[in-house]
Amino acid sequence: MTMTKSIWKEVKGPSAGLVQQHLVGARQEALYRRNKNLEAQVATALREHASLRHLKLTGDKWLPVYRKISEQLQTADLTINFEANRWFASENKYETYAQQYERSARAADGSAQFAGDTKLNPAKIRADADDKITFKGIGSAAPAVPQRGLMPGRQGLDRTRGQMEFRAGVQSSAPNPNDATNAHTIVDSTNRHFNPKTKQVFAALNYGRRLHGSNYGYGGSHLVLSPKFKVNALYYGGDTFYHADASEQLAFHVIGAVTAFAKPVLLDAIIASCYLGSRLEDTNKAEMLLEAHLFTEVRFTGCIEQIVLDAPHGSVFHDNARKFATKHGARLVLTDSPA
Repeated sequence: MTMTKSIWKEVKGPSAGLVQQHLVGARQEALYRRNKNLEAQVATALREHASLRHLKLTGDKWLPVYRKISEQLQTADLTINFEANRWFASENKYETYAQQYERSARAADGSAQFAGDTKLNPAKIRADADDKITFKGIGSAAPAVPQRGLMPGRQGLDRTRGQMEFRAGVQSSAPNPNDATNAHTIVDSTNRHFNPKTKQVFAALNYGRRLHGSNYGYGGSHLVLSPKFKVNALYYGGDTFYHADASEQLAFHVIGAVTAFAKPVLLDAIIASCYLGSRLEDTNKAEMLLEAHLFTEVRFTGCIEQIVLDAPHGSVFHDNARKFATKHGARLVLTDSPA
């Protein structure tokens, strides 16, 4: 008797995309619930700001200000800064934007490893910070959402973090192929279920319409991503490397609430740009970021609208960027001056 092949595929665990969807869905559900305490914080921040006091925002008069700021933040370019001399020194043939965990290696035993820069981005500190900003401070584990039939329900937070949390172990050093004077730091994951593809891509909103993108500290050039990524991103005021947890996390439709959490220098900048209409000067200050974490794959074709290049016309960087832009259907723009 001939055995027929099973129609069911071998189960090897959920895909990275599914894990990311479950996390974002759970966080959006929580963040879109009405929070009267947060509303009071936003109202206070706006009423007491020096540039808005003349408006006398008593009662609910702060709401139009909040809505205008929210709308401006929602329509701001979503960007990723990069260094032209690293991306386009030769022809860039990559098809997707790989975050740091995907670019890292595997140990001899098959466990995941993560590499960092010893001066600016030590591996263990970076990995611990990423775990904290994703999971710490967001309350108890979200319950699983059951579904009928063959469609799987949403996984609980404990299941999600089982795939996404790096759980850094012991750190060591290794040669850095990009900088012989500054060795990599390498840290192993203690989570045998860790899937590097589940980690977020770091982007930022260019709310100040700055010429060189959100923050030229990460490079004077930048990608402008498709607006489709904005709705399912999770947002934070300031560089999340310096956040203790995810308690100030925000979702797209309540992004104006960043005014409740923003440090004074960031609040000043958001009000100046998103309410008063000023275009802001370039910055490399971490506290001026409005970070966006994208829990999805970022393919270059169809996902980037524009490449804003800080490199001379006719240079090798310009030529390679032009080829890259043509291949992926993006508009190439050159900045007028260096950052």
